[in-house]
Amino acid sequence: MCVDKHNAKVIRLCKWSHPLGNDLTFNVDGSARGGPSLDGIGGALIDANGKIMHLFWSCIGLTNSNTAEVYAIHRACKLISFNQFLAERHIIIISDSKAAVAWVNGEGLGLLNLVDAVYDTRQILLLMNSVSIIFKPWSSNSLADSLAKAGSGLKEERI
Repeated sequence: MCVDKHNAKVIRLCKWSHPLGNDLTFNVDGSARGGPSLDGIGGALIDANGKIMHLFWSCIGLTNSNTAEVYAIHRACKLISFNQFLAERHIIIISDSKAAVAWVNGEGLGLLNLVDAVYDTRQILLLMNSVSIIFKPWSSNSLADSLAKAGSGLKEERI
């Protein structure tokens, strides 16, 4: 059997691992397409049963991939901090960017244009010690990836 590699689609299998007990996961992602195009961020808050509790996606203008990833984490932290119900729960924010996760967790400041967002995210994390931010590869974050891509062309945020 011959396969035309130009028309073949790659299907990635991923296993969703649910949070434990009453914990929640907030999968976030940034989409930077490069070139002269608008970039987006997105996120999905999911409970232990796989129920989607909250979605967001929005356009962030012209950026780069690191900026988009940090902004996605920052937006999730802001949404959590504004919601008393969420602020009292243990939430794991999952990003597919090792650099962004390292920066917001205190390993350097990242790019100069990200200092404000990184600092603000760190302040939110200090106030809400029940929120943690971890890295997981893209394959476990496909919903957030789709939301970020959808957000790239929006004129206003969707929550």
